[in-house]
Amino acid sequence: MSEMDDGEASPHGTARVGEHTGEESERHASWLELFFDLVAVAGVAVLSQQLHGAESASPFGIALVCFLAFWSAWMSFTVYGNIVGDGVLAIAVLLAMFGLAVMAASAPIEHGEHAGIFALAYVLVRALGARVWRGGRRESVLRIAQDWPVAQLTAGGLPWLVSLWFTGGWRYGLWAAGIGLDLLIIGIARGHHVTRHATRRAAGANRAPRIVATTVDAPHFGERLGLFILIVLGESVMTATEALAEVPDWTTGEYFTIAGAFALLAGLWAMALPRGFGGIPKLAADSVPVRALLLLHCATAAALVTLADSIAAVLRDPGEQAPAGTVRWLLCASVAAFTLIGMGADLTVRHRPARMILPGVAGVAAPLAVAVFGERLGAGVLLWLVAAMVAIDLAIDLATARRGGGTLSRGE
Repeated sequence: MSEMDDGEASPHGTARVGEHTGEESERHASWLELFFDLVAVAGVAVLSQQLHGAESASPFGIALVCFLAFWSAWMSFTVYGNIVGDGVLAIAVLLAMFGLAVMAASAPIEHGEHAGIFALAYVLVRALGARVWRGGRRESVLRIAQDWPVAQLTAGGLPWLVSLWFTGGWRYGLWAAGIGLDLLIIGIARGHHVTRHATRRAAGANRAPRIVATTVDAPHFGERLGLFILIVLGESVMTATEALAEVPDWTTGEYFTIAGAFALLAGLWAMALPRGFGGIPKLAADSVPVRALLLLHCATAAALVTLADSIAAVLRDPGEQAPAGTVRWLLCASVAAFTLIGMGADLTVRHRPARMILPGVAGVAAPLAVAVFGERLGAGVLLWLVAAMVAIDLAIDLATARRGGGTLSRGE
């Protein structure tokens, strides 16, 4: 979408773009956007590979913070490309792509000597992500991303900048604080307040830019978010395939374990994409505000990345031995979190809390029970049990839809 979409002035004296009618042609990801998404493929793969061999919770925690930073930086340019459309600055997107690649390569999960590079790359990508909303030398304009307030409210990047002078736990604590602040801003900041604040600041400037309030193209945005979730699931598929390729002598137990991983991933795919919107399970298009969509996408992606890392840990030696306790807990907890997200999204569609009981038992209580009592379960049995729980939740959702409780494909 370009500047020609500018509409009439808002009550606060700003132009509004991003409002779409049913008469507009459906928009799909551009070649530049798809090329930019390749860095997400590489980033998720590298973050996952660095966890190979990890059995304690600490590396997984650092990986989660690194992933959330990666997600935030990726999202900044995804929102930018969605809103600006054909007017996007390709050089800025390519520079951000390079910065994200540096972040992925320097993520301090296995070794911490590159932590400073990771933080600096994140700060620079965030700074670039704030700069692109301003027009060039010939265009005195400031676009306000109403649905992505952290583009203008960059306070979440300050702890990352301060972390350059710290090491160890203090550094990672500052990173987590910065991510938490950004998520808080996404949740509570209101677009019209950000626009009003920018308008007041511009009024006191000598060369005040024209303030343009912007909103996302929801269908196109949902497609981009869904592609990111597909990338995360694709990393797990790649892990399972590589595990199968590395086994010298294929035994029945190893087939059983790897097939369980594929069954689990198939169930998660069915819930997140054909049965969801934007990669969020059971969510219908236009059922929640964009800011809530972003938070749900962040939570879903984090749960699936944790799951992908757990599956990778299980498949390092796909025999019948019991996985480490931390791996079992992370695997089961990520499935429970994924189900909880789906239950919350389902409430926005059906508004029937009573129908949450069976999915809650199958997809939340049962995985947590396996995490507590399943210390003797072999890898294959563990994966198939969790896959069965996801399949039960999917069957309940399909049955409810056929009885008239919802559409069969919310993502359309």
